[in-house]
Amino acid sequence: MSIDILKALTTAEGTGTIIPEKLDPELVELANKVTPLRKLLRRQTWNTNSYAWNVRSALAAAGFYNESDTFSAGNSTYARRTSEICMIKNEGQVSNLLIKTTGGYIDALAAEIEGATEGLAQAEERALIMGNYNATYTDTDGFDGIATQITNTVDLVGSDLGSDAGLNALDEAIRTIQDAGGKPDLILVSTRDLMYLNQYMRDKMVYNWAGIDQSLGTTVNYYQGIRVISSLFIPTNLTYGVTPATTTSMALVLDTSQIVVPVVQDVSYEELQASTDGKAFRIKLYETVAVKSPERQCLVTNISV
Repeated sequence: MSIDILKALTTAEGTGTIIPEKLDPELVELANKVTPLRKLLRRQTWNTNSYAWNVRSALAAAGFYNESDTFSAGNSTYARRTSEICMIKNEGQVSNLLIKTTGGYIDALAAEIEGATEGLAQAEERALIMGNYNATYTDTDGFDGIATQITNTVDLVGSDLGSDAGLNALDEAIRTIQDAGGKPDLILVSTRDLMYLNQYMRDKMVYNWAGIDQSLGTTVNYYQGIRVISSLFIPTNLTYGVTPATTTSMALVLDTSQIVVPVVQDVSYEELQASTDGKAFRIKLYETVAVKSPERQCLVTNISV
């Protein structure tokens, strides 16, 4: 096991009774390892069923004044936005026969809990990135993902991200964010597009392409000083615009200081009533995601091969 779930399962003085208070931190740690994006987005404890915030749509007007002029105060203009807290869950069940007959070489219940947690973490990452992006990635019970909330786009028109045109598109996305006062610090790409970027940058070696990331504790790629992370859940079969229509993907260039994940309850365990002779359980979390400054984010769309 990558974490000590089995130990957490047996902390009740050898009785084998599951104590959620002991197990939950282990599950959170496992989720963080499965999906590093959880550690790169600011998570905020929340206690209501929705998260509301203001998005500045216009700054207060500024100008020169004569010392004898009447003072005139101005205010920024804001739009109100809301994102509902949603539950993401995974359920499992293990028969008592399997639990009793596999203890010599595997703990069936611990293995099933670990698998359910990994599945939950993957569903969470997909929702955080692609939630309600289009008809394929829409869930009526889910929240809008980061890609859904971003309005700025740079259209790569079918070019490969690992090309001069691809790097130009990333540069344009970075500039778009900087012009809005943002500081881009994360580029999310599909595993396919990171492969092409790696192949291209090996030949160019123009930028510092790899380094140790302190937040993740591992080596990651960097472009223009911005970490580049791949995700299994950025699809490569998106239809955006007219052409190309079947092999396109996207890259998300983000200022993560303007993104928050309000969390009512992080990954946790609860027992359920089993429908057969066995033990049933649910792994769940309650959260949403808010892009507080969409103008300080950008999508590079129509990435193809």
